[in-house]
Amino acid sequence: MRSSTTGRFDDEQLFYLMARGIPEDQARRLVVRGFFAELIGRIPVDELRERLSAAIEERLAGAGA
Repeated sequence: MRSSTTGRFDDEQLFYLMARGIPEDQARRLVVRGFFAELIGRIPVDELRERLSAAIEERLAGAGA
């Protein structure tokens, strides 16, 4: 069984990036990566942080994000 954490996508951050000329698809990726970077940065184990970052990048690439 899989579980997920969901939250409202931050439309204000998306708007901010797009208003500065960043295309919507790239802006969405930046917002998602920023969300995860904050969480991953709290993990004290370097190897775990690296593995999680790689897994997230792989999922984003697979989702076309």
